[in-house]
Amino acid sequence: MFPMNPVESSRLKAIGHDGKDTLRIQFPTGATYEYTGVSNDLYKQLSEPEDGSVGKAFNKLILSNKEIPFKKLPAEDETAA
Repeated sequence: MFPMNPVESSRLKAIGHDGKDTLRIQFPTGATYEYTGVSNDLYKQLSEPEDGSVGKAFNKLILSNKEIPFKKLPAEDETAA
């Protein structure tokens, strides 16, 4: 099971990291995406943002980095998250 932590954000519902290099983001719609190549350090910056906004940190650290590959998980994986 992939550990997911609820976050206070209008853009994100929960975030999780496998402790290696994979990040999962669950959105309020229920859609879950997996991002690979995300270090523990980067995850910590996302989960504990300096300005307190996880949504802004996600935009800045993950979405703006076009070198981080991602995929949308099938619905059955979303419920397991």
